[in-house]
Amino acid sequence: MAYPAPPPFDIPRVRFVDAGLALSYAPGVTRYSKVGSIHTAFLIEEFIEGGNNNFIKYIHNSSATPLLDPDEEGYELALFFSFAQHVQYVKTGGLAFISDFQGERNDLAPKIV
Repeated sequence: MAYPAPPPFDIPRVRFVDAGLALSYAPGVTRYSKVGSIHTAFLIEEFIEGGNNNFIKYIHNSSATPLLDPDEEGYELALFFSFAQHVQYVKTGGLAFISDFQGERNDLAPKIV
């Protein structure tokens, strides 16, 4: 579907970090597991360079309200994430949405965890 004009606001360019799930399987039968059952699971995420000085939390997972104040760097991006979260919730009938937006401070394409 083509639109005659772009939206009246800027759409930020962001990307999610690369992530994966690593599973450790039980080596043998124990009191708590069978052979081949999952023993431990790990979420592995891409490393964000720069440490705490380069890290920002936009929205907490318990509220869709931006954590930043209007005068803080990144506030407009936090507002966009709040909007996107609302659209996801509505479009999926309340079944899914991304929460806990946090990531790298970067003007080009912030990485979002």
